[in-house]
Amino acid sequence: MNIPELYKPKFNSLKRQIPVVNIQEKKLFIQEFKREQPFILSHDLSDYLTETLEAVAALDKNVRIKTFDSIPYREIREGYFNDYLTYTRQADTTPFYPINFELIEERSLNITQTPFRHYALSLNEGIFPHIQKFKVPFIENDNYLLQLENNFYQKFKVTSPHWLFIHPKYSVSNAHYDHDAVHTAIFQLKGSKWACLVAPEDHKYIQNKSFPLLPNGFNDFTNDALAQLPTEGLVTWEGELNENQILFIPKRWVHYVVGQSSGISYSQDIVNQTNFNDWMASVMRS
Repeated sequence: MNIPELYKPKFNSLKRQIPVVNIQEKKLFIQEFKREQPFILSHDLSDYLTETLEAVAALDKNVRIKTFDSIPYREIREGYFNDYLTYTRQADTTPFYPINFELIEERSLNITQTPFRHYALSLNEGIFPHIQKFKVPFIENDNYLLQLENNFYQKFKVTSPHWLFIHPKYSVSNAHYDHDAVHTAIFQLKGSKWACLVAPEDHKYIQNKSFPLLPNGFNDFTNDALAQLPTEGLVTWEGELNENQILFIPKRWVHYVVGQSSGISYSQDIVNQTNFNDWMASVMRS
């Protein structure tokens, strides 16, 4: 784990390495996927990176974007994409947000004791339409979310399944799990990240109200007080996600992610036969 102590999870836990697999057959992939445990798949992502870099080069640099200091966020800022690119590429990691980015929203609640670097929470297909073509290996068109018409998304307020992240070094997503019982695949196109995951059956260990909580009800992983949190039985799944690797996160697995370097990631929400019923129930409740 090549990140400062400040950003490392502070609680004691039984640590399990996220397995890295090299699968060439769909049958073996399906077997691994159905276990609903996280794993990292080695896969050539160079074509996706090339397409993304070409799209970045072609984008009007005066497009305005929003940045967040984490998930959950304490503040949101807005500014020009070009200033954001400069910020993500610079070696100095002390600035917490790009130059000329104005504060547009701030939560008065003290979410965390640790200040995090800003990043673009998602650069969706409205800015980068090419990501709509990206497919998860072995799942491809089996992802039901890729088969929905736009009016379904609008009617039921379902978010797009496509997310693009251009992130600075040491950007952080604090403890959360993804919406609507989706599975998630994170493609690391450039640079690297470090991830810490907690299974649904272990959520009770990281929802201890006697210790600092985030607005979503999970403990703030970076708070020093967590060293004293009673975590007997807690297992954290931890691992590095490097270029040409895809991290699969099953539904409702809490994840905490740190950018070990600046980089580019693409994430796709997944709904298939393994989580369709849970997903539909979640959508209908919203």
